[in-house]
Amino acid sequence: MIKINLLPVKEARKRTTIQNQLVLAVVALLVVVVGVFYVAYMRKKEISHLNNTVAQKQQRLKDLQEVQKKVEQFKKDNENLTQKIGVIAGLENGRDWYLQVLDQMSEAIPKEVWVDELKTPTAKDMSKGFWELKGGALEKDQISNFMSNMDKKTNYFSVISLKRVERQKATVEINVPYYKYEMSVQIKGAPQVQPGAG
Repeated sequence: MIKINLLPVKEARKRTTIQNQLVLAVVALLVVVVGVFYVAYMRKKEISHLNNTVAQKQQRLKDLQEVQKKVEQFKKDNENLTQKIGVIAGLENGRDWYLQVLDQMSEAIPKEVWVDELKTPTAKDMSKGFWELKGGALEKDQISNFMSNMDKKTNYFSVISLKRVERQKATVEINVPYYKYEMSVQIKGAPQVQPGAG
């Protein structure tokens, strides 16, 4: 009977199996390494894309902030301009009113009375302020007549207060004794000035 030794065949098969497994392991390892590099490359590309997008958005935001600053400056300029236009309109409306008040006051002044100084309140306080008058008169009674004449012009003058009357000696300009007076007059019907004006 012939005996065949099968050990070398088994060993050869075993070696082949190990070699095949080794080759498969190396191939699998290569596939995993390539996969990892591919995923890392794709992530890096995606991160780069996102960074570019963020940079673009930040630049856009910066541009929009510049535009917002310009819009806010435009609004401030527009408010200032609107206020100035309101002041001009108030002055236009007030010009005729001032002329009428001064005309009525000049009509109320008797012949021997004069006004040296007239002080008016600011435009925004005109409706509640008093006009301050300083002047002189040759006769004391003429100051009373002046106040009485203004008191009759109720459309323009409301409260008339005599603050002071003093007898003065004759001077070079006025060669007779005279009376110096100070009074305040509240004026009615002052034009309304827009808020923020004056």
